Amino acid sequence: RDAVAPGAAVIGVVKANAYGHGAVEVARVLCSEGIPWLAVGSVDEGIALRQAGIPCRVLVMAGVMDWERQVLREFRLTPVAHSLEDLQRFDEEGLEEDPLSVHLKIDTGMNRLGTCAGAARIAQTVAEYRKVRVEGLLSHFASAADFTSEQTAHQVAAFEALRTELA
Repeated sequence: RDAVAPGAAVIGVVKANAYGHGAVEVARVLCSEGIPWLAVGSVDEGIALRQAGIPCRVLVMAGVMDWERQVLREFRLTPVAHSLEDLQRFDEEGLEEDPLSVHLKIDTGMNRLGTCAGAARIAQTVAEYRKVRVEGLLSHFASAADFTSEQTAHQVAAFEALRTELA
């Protein structure tokens, strides 16, 4: 957290069994250190954390299959919507008195998953729905490990521009 920014919130990524280190064990340490969020790759991974008693919020980064949507609330999992159509599907099954919180993935250059819609279209879509609430935005860096590439800086700039326009 200190390396990112004072007071910054950090999401501990524990997908794929915490990259072989043991998802439950790593999650327990991260939660005990005050990390508010964990990220997993699938609904099944999120359920496993809940069944192990992990209390932190859990973000499901991969897509959610139709048959998995019903357990999101039961296990207090927050899905990532990879498109505006995903938002519609979550809204169709949501509860107006308790909207489902989601994070919306923005395609800033990875060209794999995420919406390419502009801020006006995103804002219009979000305003249409009453049973889903976008509480966060995320993206995926295509070449973050390549320090010679300018792509990551371009992706950060694109993300910040969209975030600012949405705000």
